[in-house]
Amino acid sequence: MVGQSPWALRWLRCLVAIGLALWIHPALGATAESEEARIDNVKGTVVKVGSFGFGLVPDDDPGTRYAPTEPLADAFRSDGLRVRFSGELGDPSDTKGRRWGTPLNVTHIEVLDSSGS
Repeated sequence: MVGQSPWALRWLRCLVAIGLALWIHPALGATAESEEARIDNVKGTVVKVGSFGFGLVPDDDPGTRYAPTEPLADAFRSDGLRVRFSGELGDPSDTKGRRWGTPLNVTHIEVLDSSGS
């Protein structure tokens, strides 16, 4: 590249590297998507969500909201109930009528006693 400055060559190499990384990324992500993401033994609170039903909010990240993929059992349908839960995370972009939270297939849930354990 006659007449090109070293800076321009570095910039071009950087753009090529970024383009290559973006092109390769979907292939790398395919294996990550096949593994199910899980959460285990998370302490949190059951919250009533309008007409949706009930959701779960973890203590350690109150900005996160989990929307159970199946309705919670009657014993857990109480706004403010303290629980410990585990489950498999669903795809948040797959809304299927859901307007709140990240889908969670709850595999275990239990009420916490008054001491929080």
